[in-house]
Amino acid sequence: MRHWKYVQPKKFERLVDAIYWARFVFSCRSARKIFVRGCPVILGISAKELETDPNFDIDFTRAVKTGLGDRGDWTADKVSKSVKFFSSKDSLDPEHDTYKKMLYDFLTMSGDHARCIYVVDNLDVFNASFKLAADGIFELLPATGRHIKGAFKEVLNVNLTDEDAEILAGIPISELNLAFRPGRSVDAATNALDAYFLETKSQEDEDIHEKNKEIQQLPLIEDLPGLGEAAEWGRELAIDLADWKAGKISWDDVDRGILLSGPTGTGKTTFAGALARSCGVQIITTSVAKWQSRGHLGQMLASMRSAFDSAKRKAPCILFIDEIDYVGSRSEVESWNSEYNNKVINGLLEHLDGLEGREGVVVVGATNKPGVIDEAIRRPGRLDCHVEIRLPDKSDREKILRWHLKGSLDGVKIVDIAERTEGMAGAGLEQIVRGARRLARRQRRDMIIDDLISQLPKLTPISQDFQWRIAVHEAGHAVIGRRLQNWRISGIWISTHHRDDTGYGRTSIDEELTPRTTKYLFDHAVCMLAAMSAEREFLGDHSEGVASDLYMATHDIYLIEAKIGGGPTPAFLCDLKGDWQSDVRFDHALRHRIEQRLDEARETADRLVKEHRDEIYMLAKVLLDVKKMSAQEVEQFFRESQTVRLSLVQMSTTIQ
Repeated sequence: MRHWKYVQPKKFERLVDAIYWARFVFSCRSARKIFVRGCPVILGISAKELETDPNFDIDFTRAVKTGLGDRGDWTADKVSKSVKFFSSKDSLDPEHDTYKKMLYDFLTMSGDHARCIYVVDNLDVFNASFKLAADGIFELLPATGRHIKGAFKEVLNVNLTDEDAEILAGIPISELNLAFRPGRSVDAATNALDAYFLETKSQEDEDIHEKNKEIQQLPLIEDLPGLGEAAEWGRELAIDLADWKAGKISWDDVDRGILLSGPTGTGKTTFAGALARSCGVQIITTSVAKWQSRGHLGQMLASMRSAFDSAKRKAPCILFIDEIDYVGSRSEVESWNSEYNNKVINGLLEHLDGLEGREGVVVVGATNKPGVIDEAIRRPGRLDCHVEIRLPDKSDREKILRWHLKGSLDGVKIVDIAERTEGMAGAGLEQIVRGARRLARRQRRDMIIDDLISQLPKLTPISQDFQWRIAVHEAGHAVIGRRLQNWRISGIWISTHHRDDTGYGRTSIDEELTPRTTKYLFDHAVCMLAAMSAEREFLGDHSEGVASDLYMATHDIYLIEAKIGGGPTPAFLCDLKGDWQSDVRFDHALRHRIEQRLDEARETADRLVKEHRDEIYMLAKVLLDVKKMSAQEVEQFFRESQTVRLSLVQMSTTIQ
């Protein structure tokens, strides 16, 4: 950073006060006029620093006191008494003492000229009653380079460049306050900041070094089981990077990034480390949550830039960004934080595009929710390749267990262990092995198979009657799904024992890319409700197992009524943020239309179940006997069932 000449401060004695005042004015422009006019006011402000900075309440009160104090009938002393702070742990319920105290303070402070500023760490703290009483509720917006530039001019009479102002905007205000404390020359402060940046960079380099020592313990990408298409992409990238380093191909011929999605624990982070090792490059790991933890928008964007800058210095390298869905999407409807989301996404896009150069940096983004990521992030040249890492199958689970066993139990069959861990991700399998190894270590002996068995999730036997209900349920899905939407069923299974982290049964479908028309969504809702109809048809009542089916059926009908114009109006009523349940709960007209269509879908499901009763019964009997059916076995059943049906039709025609 450049150094500036020391000048005695002006109106604001502290730089931090001037910055907070600039943020207050910028965030609450209309409220400031209300205060100056002298009329009574209740103002609510959300400030994240209240949770992260222990001195925020003192600094903010002093800033507002200096900025608003001694104006008209509102003295600086009154300002100090008017600013109140509450954390999200406090309740603002009208019946709670905290809320009553807030209103009491307001009503008794200054009569007709009462003024109160209530500062919280989360806007959700303000309930409907408070919003009714408040004259304004605002978020304390983050400091920008413009705020920093103005504060330096106001306090120190220093003219910052735009570049230096943006750099300083990325530093937490609490740390900026320590550097530019009263009585310290600007030269001394900037020297301290230079040392701060150097130390921060050294710590980042040390963290990167330690992380790359860890990945040397990981397998190569080709030896890592359960990754499917992601492993193939990784092998191709390793070849391309080797050719690029050898000068055989240009950077334009190398994939710049990939988006990994999948359930928690499926190995997305492990994949990134193994990818770096296979490619013979370093890895830099970060996350959107880590960027956000730095504080306000300016600090987050600075943290983001720091991660990409580190990657450029270490190129060629892998930059792994976890929880990338946290950046949000610009397709969300307008909200109080939409401007924040837009700036974060635009900042990320700028780095992904590499306008300043990103040669040698391959970005790997990971998410559990690929559907909420802004479409622009997945465009060509950014994270255009999307690969889903699914839960491992039986064969892959056995390989994963073998990898974590590291030679223990060689020659001992663990296929039964793999069988009993269906539905578990790689992280859960690793935990089983770790627990078994710990048990053997405590007893000062080598691991035995019983150690692994002891770490398996507890299984509760399922009675024969309950298994019959599960079989009927899944058969209802499969038969009606096949007859109504021609489902391609990849497998059906029912459980004999229940584990807390798994369901009782499943009908897996290989869905093709099909236009989601009004008819398609309605028929899909019918297929979801068919399991409930089957239970009622064969057993007289349905069980709680239909809850997820009802959820999906309701969502199907919601899309018809609120998103694709299938209701009485073509208006777009869908909540793009994904909170569609709130729409259904609070929009009574929409809810009524959805309930009507659901009743129609249920009646259709009841009728179809009766029509295909014999086929559902036969499939349920087979499931009860074999417990699990592969795609081929399901296809064979439907072929034979169709043959029997045709024979019966022909016999009926002959008799007539």
